[in-house]
Amino acid sequence: MEAAERNAEKHINQLLKDVRRMIAYDRAERFRQGKEFNIFRVQRILNDEVKICRLIRELLDPKGSHGQGSVFLRLFLETLGWAKIRQIAGEDYDKATVAGEVLIKNDRRIDLLIRIGKYMLPIEAKVYATDQERQCSDYYNFAVSYDPDVVIYYLTPDGHEPSDSSKNGLKDAQIQCISFAKEIIDWLTTCIKADALEQIHPVREILIQFREILKQLTGKEEGKAAMEIMNQISSSRDDFEAAEKVASVLAAVKAEKMIEIFDYIKCYMDQQGYSKYLVYEAYRDEANQYYKSKKLSWPSLNYCVPAAESEIGDKIALRFEIGTKLYFGIVPWDPVEKKNWKPESRHGDTETYVFEHLMPVKVEDSNNKHWYWMKYIAEEIDFWTCNDAYKELYDRQAFQETIERVFAEIADTLGVLMKA
Repeated sequence: MEAAERNAEKHINQLLKDVRRMIAYDRAERFRQGKEFNIFRVQRILNDEVKICRLIRELLDPKGSHGQGSVFLRLFLETLGWAKIRQIAGEDYDKATVAGEVLIKNDRRIDLLIRIGKYMLPIEAKVYATDQERQCSDYYNFAVSYDPDVVIYYLTPDGHEPSDSSKNGLKDAQIQCISFAKEIIDWLTTCIKADALEQIHPVREILIQFREILKQLTGKEEGKAAMEIMNQISSSRDDFEAAEKVASVLAAVKAEKMIEIFDYIKCYMDQQGYSKYLVYEAYRDEANQYYKSKKLSWPSLNYCVPAAESEIGDKIALRFEIGTKLYFGIVPWDPVEKKNWKPESRHGDTETYVFEHLMPVKVEDSNNKHWYWMKYIAEEIDFWTCNDAYKELYDRQAFQETIERVFAEIADTLGVLMKA
């Protein structure tokens, strides 16, 4: 058994060595050819689903600044299969409207709403955000009064279904799940290949870069290195088993790194004398769930705020959390359920007190009903997409430098919040 284990370890090490060499060579080639430059990567659009939706809306709009009329809209509806079951006149495409963040009853906002002819096509996009209760059903109830045959399109990275609480009794036929990995990337590919775009190089290049960044989001990245790695893994049983072993522990490796960061933050708070203010720790299981289920699980550390007046103190908490990035701030707090998600816990008087007495400098108030304010720490690190800044965490020196920066940013705020 020991000999077999040593042999397996040998193959794993050799495979990793070969893969590192392939990646290094491919990266150098891409850099030399200018392919590493992507405006959406520079602007970190993957961290902002609102910006992603805005770009899609602009492309779908027949009056959009791309200047291609209804071409992109037609190809989109064809990709969804929507056009096949609707009677749409040619001029209806040109007259269609595409709106974003459409406000409806109960302060809901539909991410994208296409109106074409007598039909309506609402799209709810979820990249990182979680479902809200009755969300899809509220959208459907709004749209069905305009279009009796309406279907809600639910767009996610992998095409998963909305939660039962969001559907709230909607039938399967009333919701169509689509994904960035399939429908959106297929649509962009069709647009890139369209005859109308052959000589429109600026627009075509933007579409190519947008498609590339969505492939990164959905794990569909391609290229010479990917093909070489596939060939290497396929070359022998030993290489396949080595790759299988590496893949089986990768989610756990990422979870351990996230846990390590929270451990450091907790240790720092303890050293500053704030261990007695810890009210809820929820990051170990959550970190494992984060990468295992590929859904945001909001790992967190939560502290009471001794600087707050007694009647306010049990209604708020200082929370450290990872969504796609690491951030902290003041949240409405339910001390019984130990959660910050209940909107009714955000009282007007409490909010006023927080803004007047517990607002550190250089921190803006939050429009998120779950937070009074939040402040990002080491904002360049994306734990969800595991971008280049994230990968630096596996270099020990770079990790320590990041942790020191995290402590420094926390220290600037603790002086205001933790004075008893």
